[in-house]
Amino acid sequence: MVLKSINLKKYLKNIKWDSGKWCTAFDCGQAAVYFVLLFPLILIIVQRYSHFGYTIYIKNILEHTASGGARVIATTDSVSLAQIQVYKICSELDIGNLGIMINPSIGN
Repeated sequence: MVLKSINLKKYLKNIKWDSGKWCTAFDCGQAAVYFVLLFPLILIIVQRYSHFGYTIYIKNILEHTASGGARVIATTDSVSLAQIQVYKICSELDIGNLGIMINPSIGN
């Protein structure tokens, strides 16, 4: 396999050199200005999507918690064991803000 060398002179003909710079005085800071203007918008968009993902994660944990608590009550008929199971599943959440209320109803 033979590698061909790229003749850069052919590609650099159209670039005007101004004392060794790649840009002229008018467009030297153009990319920096665009970056400064668009960075807050990009940061807000990324923050919104990450917050949305975290909300879905919390929803999944709470659904898993309800399922696990219901399974324990259905198999053992013990509310205290169900509360222990719920606290185990929700160990990653802030337990101080977690209120557990289990009201098993008697089925027909």
